[in-house]
Amino acid sequence: SYIGTKTSFTIITNFEEPPFVIGIIGCGQVGTLILTKLIEFRAKLPSLKIIVSIDNSFIQDFVKEYGIEAEFDNEKVAREANLIFLCALPFQSEEILREIRDTIHGEIMNTLFPYTTLFRSEERR
Repeated sequence: SYIGTKTSFTIITNFEEPPFVIGIIGCGQVGTLILTKLIEFRAKLPSLKIIVSIDNSFIQDFVKEYGIEAEFDNEKVAREANLIFLCALPFQSEEILREIRDTIHGEIMNTLFPYTTLFRSEERR
């Protein structure tokens, strides 16, 4: 997986202004898997901040248990994160990308459908 590889650790540890903030938009199966790996990874890099955007309160208790900031606001996650994992289906991704395109200041990775993210990321520049 991407998280926990030597390359990703180097990228995050070379970031000059701690804390490095990783955002996850969409905490379904894929988002939760990435979140779980990030929680493990944070043991190696305590300054890592994780913020997730959720659309239901089910996962809210889980993230609070690990000190993760949970929001019901995709734009806030996009505004604060240096790296965003977009974990949404194609029809959701289109809507989310339109919603956050003016607030993204970091990099975005679409974990389910990379072509959509690359296309939309180029549009925002």
